[in-house]
Amino acid sequence: MVDAERPTGFNSEDLLTAVFEAMPLAMLLVESSLIIRWASKKGAILFGCEQETLVGQSIRPNQNGHWTLVDGHDFHEKIRNLFRSGDSITGEEQIISLYSNGKRIERHIRMNASLLESADTPLVLMAIEDITPLKELEEKSKETERLSLSIQMIRNAIHDLNQPLSALVGNLDLLEQHLSVDAPLRARVEKILESANGVTEVVRRLQMIVHAPKKREVLRAGTTRPMAYGRIDRGAGHDSP
Repeated sequence: MVDAERPTGFNSEDLLTAVFEAMPLAMLLVESSLIIRWASKKGAILFGCEQETLVGQSIRPNQNGHWTLVDGHDFHEKIRNLFRSGDSITGEEQIISLYSNGKRIERHIRMNASLLESADTPLVLMAIEDITPLKELEEKSKETERLSLSIQMIRNAIHDLNQPLSALVGNLDLLEQHLSVDAPLRARVEKILESANGVTEVVRRLQMIVHAPKKREVLRAGTTRPMAYGRIDRGAGHDSP
């Protein structure tokens, strides 16, 4: 609770505390020395400690690394400048690194801060929203988008490969039929045809992967799932039923 001997410019300390506690954001009152004068329960939760522990701590970086807000944003300097300029901070996003019991916790926050000019002792009121879950969701969305793009590129590549591959297998099969006398050359064509059919099988499996529904079983090695189309095979160079 805010020190009653150091008024904040409001008529009722109890009312001020009640209003701050009712806010959906983490609320802090910071002195010009960058010492946390008061913190709401949500503020203490953000910093991972009890209210009594947070009050009296400095947001200024220190050698012990306690309650340090860092990662290149010069967070403490921004707050200090509010006491000098009287300006405010609105909707600014930061990354804060908190150190508690030797553990480093990184959170994404959105912050509003302003100087309480009516206070006998200047204080900066900070309202902090933890947007870490939102940032994580945005990152997952971007990853999904990148994955979808990669799948589409694979689909396009499979389509481009499948047409000439079908023609190759068909022509090799016709060539094989006309090489009944030349055994060595026929054997070589059969080898090429076997390799081409192997590539065809790989293409078919890739098609299964990129066209499969989101929920699908993991295929065991050497197993296949029934498809709506046949396998290119020796005979006439067309899909068999």
